[in-house]
Amino acid sequence: IAAKRAGGEAGAREERATQRAMRSLWRLYSSCVLPAEQKAHYAHFDTRPMTEQEFMSRPQVLLIGQYSTGKTSMVKWLTGRDSPHFDVGPQPSTDKFMAVVHGNEERLIRGCAAATLPELPFQGLGEFGAEF
Repeated sequence: IAAKRAGGEAGAREERATQRAMRSLWRLYSSCVLPAEQKAHYAHFDTRPMTEQEFMSRPQVLLIGQYSTGKTSMVKWLTGRDSPHFDVGPQPSTDKFMAVVHGNEERLIRGCAAATLPELPFQGLGEFGAEF
């Protein structure tokens, strides 16, 4: 038990150190890089400025491919969960964007709503409109 607790404490210290580093990097980006991007109208030529939620979010993985190649099965395997929102079958079944995000309870948030929630790192998807 003591070894498990020590491992948990080390993990918590590492997580706090990571969060401090990320906050420092965000301050650097928002105070130095972002003003230069805005002055040069960078968003006109490439992507819009990054939000703090996007910057501070955990890495994301995109699975894309033909239907019936195992994308949803891979997500089920990775999460260890089966959900009514995972529609698996031989026919095309998942023709929409789906984000699987860690949380205390399972819930479905439509794409247009997920793109507007400040706690989720999907604000950039708002440019695709309400039908997204």
